Amino acid sequence: MDACQFRIAPSTLRVYLQQGFMVAVTGSKFVTGPSFSGALFFPLALARRFRAAALPRALRAYSVRADWPQTWAAADSLDDASNFGLLLRWQAALAELRAFRAVPEEDVADSLQNFARAIQDRLRSDPRFESLSTPQLDRRSLGAAQGWDDIQTIFPFVLYRAETRGRTPLSREQTMRVYRLLQTDLAEHPDFGRADLTGAAAALRCQLGQPVACGKRDGIPVSALRLCASMRLVVEATAWGGRRSSAVIERALAALDKIALLV
Repeated sequence: MDACQFRIAPSTLRVYLQQGFMVAVTGSKFVTGPSFSGALFFPLALARRFRAAALPRALRAYSVRADWPQTWAAADSLDDASNFGLLLRWQAALAELRAFRAVPEEDVADSLQNFARAIQDRLRSDPRFESLSTPQLDRRSLGAAQGWDDIQTIFPFVLYRAETRGRTPLSREQTMRVYRLLQTDLAEHPDFGRADLTGAAAALRCQLGQPVACGKRDGIPVSALRLCASMRLVVEATAWGGRRSSAVIERALAALDKIALLV
């Protein structure tokens, strides 16, 4: 089971393990820890089965003995070393995870619902955006209870230039340029600096999910940008009784304002 962005509640994780799935997670993305911090959960039955089976020696290029449980004889074929980079990346990721787990799940759900509603309304109301539909998660067949991880937290959208007659989609190259310019203060960029590109939106520096190819619009190959919620944003939004929630949403909307300005 690929849960590598860790957008999964503890109760859902338990259900997958009870059903016999191995579950892969990372401490980056939704957790907001450093990249390249991965882990694999094993259901107990599979752990018993594999802990004595020799791991392939080719795995030595990617893993060391200390990456595996001490009771796993399977890892004896790997180099007897420690991956301090991985340990340090997980230290940072676990700090984010502990802060998130301290927030009651009801508050997490409320925060994510408010965030989703605001972003969806903004994307629907602006002709420069086309919000892409995402499938509704339904894990009832596994016996999983409905939780905060059923709520949409990734919002993909395609960019358009609004014109006198209709609108024209931005190409993949143009969308990549918008993506890169989001990380700069436009007043400091040699291609800009005009009076209409000053102000809060133009100066904002922000990072969205990188463009992903998603077919064609009007014969033009297009990519989607992705605005994503994260554990850190939830922790901030629920601080001091939720009084920071509006500030988190305003920053996300400001990122969309800058995208609209660039388009």
